[in-house]
Amino acid sequence: MNKKTNFRYFLAGGLIAIAAIAITVFSCEKQIFSPQTDTAISDGPTRFITEPGAVCGKIINKRIMKNNETSVGEALIYNDGMYFYVLLNTDKGYLKDVYMHVSSKYGSLPMTEDGSPIIEEFNHKIVGERPSNVRKFRIPLRQMFGTSYISVAAEYVQNLNNSNQKVHISWVEGKFFGAEKPAQIFDYKKQHCLTDSEISDAPVE
Repeated sequence: MNKKTNFRYFLAGGLIAIAAIAITVFSCEKQIFSPQTDTAISDGPTRFITEPGAVCGKIINKRIMKNNETSVGEALIYNDGMYFYVLLNTDKGYLKDVYMHVSSKYGSLPMTEDGSPIIEEFNHKIVGERPSNVRKFRIPLRQMFGTSYISVAAEYVQNLNNSNQKVHISWVEGKFFGAEKPAQIFDYKKQHCLTDSEISDAPVE
C-alpha cells in the first residue's frame, strides 16, 4: 500500500471521527433531560429499603392522599436499630418538596390562627431537589419518642410537561387535624429490634 493510499485512509478516518463528534455534540445540545424516575412499579416500593433484613418489627403502609381524598401513592413507615424512616413513592406523578413534623404530643404542629398547618415550619424537610417518584426521610431513632405523632405533607404534581398545572399538597393518611385546611396526623411506636440472645432463645417451630 503506497503513501497516497495511506493518506487517503487517514484522511477518511479523520473526517468520520469529526462527523461523529459533531453528531454527539448536536445530540447533547438537543437532549431533553427527564426528571428522576426511580419508580417502584415493577418490584414494589420495598426495593428502596436499603437493608430489608435490618427492619425492626413490621413495615407500616399508608396512602398518600391528594386533597385529602384521592390516593396518589404510598408511604412505608418503619425503623431499624438506629433510624426511623418514611419512604414516599408514587407511580401517578411526581413529588417535589416534602415536609415532616415529629412531636411527642398529638396536634403539636405549627399552625396559623385559622387552623391551617404551616408545613414550611415542620421540623424535617426535603426541599430544592428535582421532582422524583421517591422521597425518603431518615432521622436518628434517638429523636423519636415512645409514641411519636407524625404529619407528612408532599408537594405533588401529576405531569411535569404542563408548567401551568397546580401543585397539590398531599398528606400521608392519618387523623384530620386543623380547621381551614386540615393536616393529617398518625402515631408511631418504635418497633422493637430483637437482640442476638432473643433470636437464639426463640422457640423453634
